[in-house]
Amino acid sequence: MARRSSSIKMLSTADIRQELSRRQRSLPKLTKKRASLSAQLAAIDSQIEALGGDSKTSGGPTAGRASRSKNSMTLVQALEKVLSGKQMSIGEAINAVKAAGYKTESKSFRISVNATLLKFKKKFKKVARGIYTAT
Repeated sequence: MARRSSSIKMLSTADIRQELSRRQRSLPKLTKKRASLSAQLAAIDSQIEALGGDSKTSGGPTAGRASRSKNSMTLVQALEKVLSGKQMSIGEAINAVKAAGYKTESKSFRISVNATLLKFKKKFKKVARGIYTAT
């Protein structure tokens, strides 16, 4: 429900105070409702955990998504390691990075590798079309 900004100008100070008072009277009811919903959510969380699920992720905004891979080094560091003293194509670099233990489930990992090689010009040098090395 949209209100016009000029409509508040038509109200008296007493009307505005009365409206604020009315809204503040609804605060205890909303607080009680929030506590009730919180208790229901806690009960559902315990049911999820009893079934072996993780109540912090089940059904939440990240439900159904794969968890992000944990790597000991960044993609830049992994590329530096595999390209040091070598020249490789993007595909070879991807395979070498994965063989070196870099984990990813990305569907667009090739794009990430390519973007990284292009972004870090001080660390990587383009030798020929599609061929890179670490500087």
